[in-house]
Amino acid sequence: MIKLITKNNWDFSLYVVREDYIISVVFFNSMMDFSRSFKLTEIEKTFNFDQLKEFSELIRNNYDSYKEREVIPAITSEDLSI
Repeated sequence: MIKLITKNNWDFSLYVVREDYIISVVFFNSMMDFSRSFKLTEIEKTFNFDQLKEFSELIRNNYDSYKEREVIPAITSEDLSI
């Protein structure tokens, strides 16, 4: 089951998938925007809304540093009915 916890439109969405916390971050491209999802660590799970905003920007600007934690396929709002 997938549950949306919080979101900041056009920035990120935070989901719980089973026991895992997953942040889906919007990546901007001139032709098409897309989301990538990443599993959060225990410390990141405790971030408040403003910290999540900063963290999503950090992921967006440093994708290579987080790609090992990427969840494929990305979790999106379309998955909420699962």
